[in-house]
Amino acid sequence: MKLGDSEHEYERYPPVTSHTRSLAYAKPEVLAQCLSEEENHITHFGPLNPLKNETYTFLSDLLSELFGLFKDEFVHLGGDEVENGCLSRDPDIDKNREEMNVRSFQAVHLYFWRK
Repeated sequence: MKLGDSEHEYERYPPVTSHTRSLAYAKPEVLAQCLSEEENHITHFGPLNPLKNETYTFLSDLLSELFGLFKDEFVHLGGDEVENGCLSRDPDIDKNREEMNVRSFQAVHLYFWRK
């Protein structure tokens, strides 16, 4: 598609951003649980939980549906605004991180993208 007299092309593709709070209503089991630092209760749901198999099942289903609807080669998945502080306050993530020998929460994020 040309924009005006421009020779630049513009390509649209479906965005799937990391703003996942809306999933708290439909799929809370795939999200990290952000505990308060002082009181050990959930303050909000955070990013996708990268250490749960359900997360990858959900993403596989979502991406299959997107690529069925849109014939584009690319999809934007976000990932530049992940709340690592939330990942560090989710006890399940912390426990699984240690069991999997994933040392830092940045490594948890990298684990997600590699998987």
